[in-house]
Amino acid sequence: MKEVQKSYLKLLVLFLLALGYAVFNSHILSFFGTQNDHLVEVVLTAPNGDKVHVQAEMAVNDEARSRGLMYRREMAVNEGMLFVWKDTAKRSFWMKNTFIPLDMIFISGTNVVGVVQNAVPHSLEPRTVDAEANAVLEVNAGFTKMYNITKGWKVSYAISDVVVE
Repeated sequence: MKEVQKSYLKLLVLFLLALGYAVFNSHILSFFGTQNDHLVEVVLTAPNGDKVHVQAEMAVNDEARSRGLMYRREMAVNEGMLFVWKDTAKRSFWMKNTFIPLDMIFISGTNVVGVVQNAVPHSLEPRTVDAEANAVLEVNAGFTKMYNITKGWKVSYAISDVVVE
């Protein structure tokens, strides 16, 4: 009889550990922003008309923009994060607590106004371009080189159902 009780007790402990891990993991994921309800398709158009599509999470308030892609360990090739502001201004980014190298595409209206390539993870060096922007699209490092994305490309995305703060 004692062996059966020990077996049930072991199963109960394992179940509680698994439950605790699942609850903890879901809180951590939501705290660090790895689940984002606001997704948008960003279309980048080359001067020759070729198009590149990116499925982007949106950062539309100060908290989301401050957190950005921190703590992420991976991101698919055609995924990214679109940072959006109401106004146009000089924007600067750093890579604190960011584990993946990134390219940054600075956008003003519908125009790419500059690109930062291969921002090094964990660097506190400010990353910026010599132009004002109202949006910045972060993608995996090498993405802009792969598609030859440069100043002069066009950008479109629809965020009519999202409030930018």
